[in-house]
Amino acid sequence: MKNVIVNTLFLILLVYFVSTCSKKNPECVSNYNAAKGFMIKKDYKDAKKSFIEIDSTCLKYDSVLIFLKKIDTLIQNEKISLKIEETRKNIDSCVFELDNFNGSDYRGSLASLKEEVNYFSYVVSLIHASEKDTIEKIKEMGKTIEKKLIKIQLSEFPILRKEYAKIMNRKLWRDNIEVMSKGNRNSTIQFIGSTFASHSNISDFHLKMGAMVYFFRYKRENYLWTEYDDEYPYYPISSVSDDVLHLDFSSPNSDD
Repeated sequence: MKNVIVNTLFLILLVYFVSTCSKKNPECVSNYNAAKGFMIKKDYKDAKKSFIEIDSTCLKYDSVLIFLKKIDTLIQNEKISLKIEETRKNIDSCVFELDNFNGSDYRGSLASLKEEVNYFSYVVSLIHASEKDTIEKIKEMGKTIEKKLIKIQLSEFPILRKEYAKIMNRKLWRDNIEVMSKGNRNSTIQFIGSTFASHSNISDFHLKMGAMVYFFRYKRENYLWTEYDDEYPYYPISSVSDDVLHLDFSSPNSDD
C-alpha cells in the first residue's frame, strides 16, 4: 500500500514538473516529443538533432542525455549494418559474375583485353576489403571469390596473351613484322622481322612495348630476324605469375 502511494505521488510530481516545464519552456517539450517521434520511426539523425536543441535547463534533460548516448550507438550500428549489407551485395554480385564468367566477352580488341584484366583488379579490391573487415562472414565470402578468381586467371591469362599476340600481328603486318605467342602458357611473345637485324631497333622496340608485356604477364620477349634463326636476342620479363591477385587499375595507355 505504501509503495502504491509513493508511486502515485511520484507520478503526480512528474506530471507537475512536465506541466511546469511545458509552461516555462514549451519549445523544450515540443523538441522532446518530436525527438521521441523520430526515435519511433528509427530516424536517428533527426532525433539526435531534436534532442541537441533541447536546453540543459529542461526538466527532461537527464532523459535527453540518455537518449543521445543511445542514439550514437544506434547510428553506429546502422552504419555498420549498411556497410555489411553493401559489401555483401557487392560480393554476392561478384560470386554470381565469377560463376557465370565468359572470357569470350572480352575478345576482339586491345581495349577489351584490358577491360578483362581491370575486372580482375576490381575483384581483387573486393577481396582486400573483405580481408580487412571485422565481420567473419564477409571474410569467408572474400575467400570464396579469391578461389574462384585464381581459377579464372589461370585459365584466362594464357588466352589473353595469345589474343594480344594476334592483335599485334594484325597491326604490325604492314611493317613486315610477324608476332606470335609461344610456350606452354603462351608466356613468350615473339617478334620476327628484318628490322630486328639491328640491336638498336630491338632495344627501341622493347622500350616501345613498355608495360604491356607486364600487364599481360608475359615472361619473355624474343626478337628474330627470320623464323629460321637458331640464336636471337631476348628479354626476360619479371612479371607476376598468373595466379597472383594483383591490384593495379593503371592499365598501360599504349596501343602497342
